[in-house]
Amino acid sequence: MQNSSESKITSYQLLCILTGTAIGIGLMDLPNQVTEIAKQNGWVSVIIGGIYPLYIVYIADILQNKFPDENILQLSRKFLGKVFGNLLNLLFMFNFILYTTTVASGLTILLSTFIMYFMSPIKLLVFIVSLGAISSYSGLRPLANINELIFVFTIVVALIPLVALGRGKLLNVLPLFDSSVESLFKASVESCFSYGGIEIIFLFYPLVSDREKFKSYMLKGVLFLIILYSSLTFLTIYYCGIDLIKKSFWSILIATKSIEIPIINNFRFIFMFLWSIVNFKTISNSYFASVFILKDMFKKLSIKKLSVILFPFIVLMSSNYINEEARRTFLKFIVPKYTLFNIVFLTVICLIGLLKKDGLNEEK
Repeated sequence: MQNSSESKITSYQLLCILTGTAIGIGLMDLPNQVTEIAKQNGWVSVIIGGIYPLYIVYIADILQNKFPDENILQLSRKFLGKVFGNLLNLLFMFNFILYTTTVASGLTILLSTFIMYFMSPIKLLVFIVSLGAISSYSGLRPLANINELIFVFTIVVALIPLVALGRGKLLNVLPLFDSSVESLFKASVESCFSYGGIEIIFLFYPLVSDREKFKSYMLKGVLFLIILYSSLTFLTIYYCGIDLIKKSFWSILIATKSIEIPIINNFRFIFMFLWSIVNFKTISNSYFASVFILKDMFKKLSIKKLSVILFPFIVLMSSNYINEEARRTFLKFIVPKYTLFNIVFLTVICLIGLLKKDGLNEEK
């Protein structure tokens, strides 16, 4: 994709894409993951985990200032050579394949369990992935517009569980800060999947039209994520307590049970429907990022063709873990490794970029 005016987006749109890629099904069980290790202080671990997205934005800002017209894929080839650079770019792409497939499978499990139990999980999965493929097929600008719209929608949906504040117990979050430093940091690693996806900014920062606002908006986006994740985790612990959280796969849903609206028998179903819309853009963004990287490697193929070609692969991979326990086991295994890869890969590119003199040519 060329850096033409037709493919330009604003810093605010990139903020919406950043948060839109990060906020997904992982938020529903984030309290489960962190309280398993850090107990009632799991929300503190979520804040500590925010160091990761802050570091990612710090590196992105450095690269955006020094190489404003080259994304991470181009820099990887420039600094490490075409063969090794493309190999690392391929590994970086599987980052987004991971987000696409695990969010799609997680949403399928959630909907087939509580709402669309009459529909075959495979058919539901195909439908969910097809929505992401269609959005990717449309290109970056339409995708950015979708993210702008759903960003406001996400804020509204995220505020719904606050109703549970009036029915929680302070004892559920006490004693404060009694967990060991080791357990807090260990639990913070569990939050990395929820923060994962913000790496997408390394693909699109050359396409930002108002570059002077890039850093400010990206930091605002990360701050929004940290506040959202930590507050919802705190709220869930405050309302449920760690013992009840252990008994649910998606503990945030328990808090929505406290919401009572006349005529509506079970608000939880409505909340899950609304949250499904939020997850739609998560899948779409990660799907498009995967296609975008493939387009960079196979320049003769269009975004539209690659969106179609990738579809059966995404469905097949997602279908391998349409079981919540299998999905979580897989994520526990792969997330720490991919987080480490992202940190090392992006840090190495940044360091080489700072050390190299201007005028370095891409290896032919």
